[in-house]
Amino acid sequence: MNNLKVLFLLAIFALLGACASNKPKGSSEVEILFLQAQKNVENGQYLLAIDRLDELKASFPLSAYVPRAEILKAEALFKQENYQDAIDVFENFLAFHQGHPKRDYVQWMIGESYFLSMPETIDRDLSMAYEAINSFTTLAKDFPRSKYVEKVPERIKSCNEFILKREIYIADFYFKTKKYLSASSRYKDFLASSAPSKMKREVYPKYVESLLKNKNYADCLLALETNSVVSFMSKDLEKSFRKKCEKGMQEKEL
Repeated sequence: MNNLKVLFLLAIFALLGACASNKPKGSSEVEILFLQAQKNVENGQYLLAIDRLDELKASFPLSAYVPRAEILKAEALFKQENYQDAIDVFENFLAFHQGHPKRDYVQWMIGESYFLSMPETIDRDLSMAYEAINSFTTLAKDFPRSKYVEKVPERIKSCNEFILKREIYIADFYFKTKKYLSASSRYKDFLASSAPSKMKREVYPKYVESLLKNKNYADCLLALETNSVVSFMSKDLEKSFRKKCEKGMQEKEL
């Protein structure tokens, strides 16, 4: 029995020794707390990390580790895909840490959080796309020499294309529900925008057809004349639409 007790105590001491050896080493209590939280984030233990970081800020509010703890907390929330809370922490950091060397990184992460919050389908609210564009634009404006700036154009391009697809979706909806006047107005605005040519080629025939179906034959013919300049439709399709528009105008005059 005594031997069993000895073995049990040895096992307990070994376990405690292992736990102690896994504990990060630091020169102060605040440093140890931060390193523990950092290790938790690396191991995917985000909730435990956040609890420790909150404890650090509450117990050592004047410590030099507080700004690092705030960034680490936001990163933990980001990795949890809890983007809105991450944005709140990042924005709070910018508000209270003027001149910090990692402000450009924080601004980039705000943009990324909005970017990854964008809905997967274009039939949802697109406010996150606009917020992402604003955040990335701010990054480029306020931190022009940041290494993250080179990624900004591609991100903004993705956001803009997502927004433009939404505009096409709405116009198509009006067209499918036979609200041709609203559809043609949407298509016309789209064609007047800075949308890529490949997207305008997709929209142009729909614009002409919506005018035709709404019996706006004069506008339809005018659009076809414009096509002779921009060449967004094939000549065969243009010819087909022209024939229908002219026939409609003749019938209307009778």
